[in-house]
Amino acid sequence: MRQLLASFLILTVPASLAAQTPVAAAQPVAETLSGRKDYAQISLEELLNKDIVVAATKTRIDVAKAPVSVTVLTPDDIRRSGATSLGELFRAVPGLDVLESFPGHISVSARGTSEVFVNNMLVLIDGRRLEFQVAGVPFFENAPVRLEDVKRIEVIKGPVGALYGTNALAGVISITTYAADEVKGTLVSLTGGNRDTAGASFRHAGRAGAWSYKLLGGYTYTSTWATLDDSETGPRAAIRKGDLLGAMSRTFSDDSRIDVEAGLTKGDLASLTVVTTQTRDFTWPHFRLAYG
Repeated sequence: MRQLLASFLILTVPASLAAQTPVAAAQPVAETLSGRKDYAQISLEELLNKDIVVAATKTRIDVAKAPVSVTVLTPDDIRRSGATSLGELFRAVPGLDVLESFPGHISVSARGTSEVFVNNMLVLIDGRRLEFQVAGVPFFENAPVRLEDVKRIEVIKGPVGALYGTNALAGVISITTYAADEVKGTLVSLTGGNRDTAGASFRHAGRAGAWSYKLLGGYTYTSTWATLDDSETGPRAAIRKGDLLGAMSRTFSDDSRIDVEAGLTKGDLASLTVVTTQTRDFTWPHFRLAYG
């Protein structure tokens, strides 16, 4: 294919130019001053390189060859979206139904199956299920994850219960966060906006001997739709949440790896009623130990 392409280029370039600038069989990929690739000079082989997804089949496969509809969100996509929460981010994904039945209460589904308590869209965070065992419902605002720490999101639209079991009738949302050895340094993020929205996040990662470590934390506050007058009957806040997480990892000489992670998410969420001022307090501790 490369020889055919090179021949085509030589035949179509005027003779005067061809004599001055001969076409090389393989040219390195050019990069701009900002470090980004110049796609006008990428080789045909690299241009045809497809993005790899894992959630669709639980194996590495090209997006174009996946047996279901897949949408991939990268950190650049998240920054460009301007979203301050997972619910806002998923509104930009084609084919997803995002319902905010009450301030701060977000439910996500696909293929027209949207409900207040939707339990047919499986949500995974680093491979672990995010759901209440009573009803299988994921509450995104309770999730122990900050947008600034998200490495990749794969959205699978369509039934994949044969791979994942229950709660995957409408699809899967797989959220992957950065490992401790992938983001060295310190990151601080401050957010503010309408609806009295305010938030702060921090992350610090580095090495301590043979171990890599990551510390992550943050606070989020969002008010209700209406003003905070005394006449209002709804809860005073849609969501108030604080996160704190620590993770450590080590890779051994035989390429085996161990990961230890522990965290706590605590806050309150607006109640699903419009006649009381109740809020639902939640505490979400989690611990993960993995070796492979």
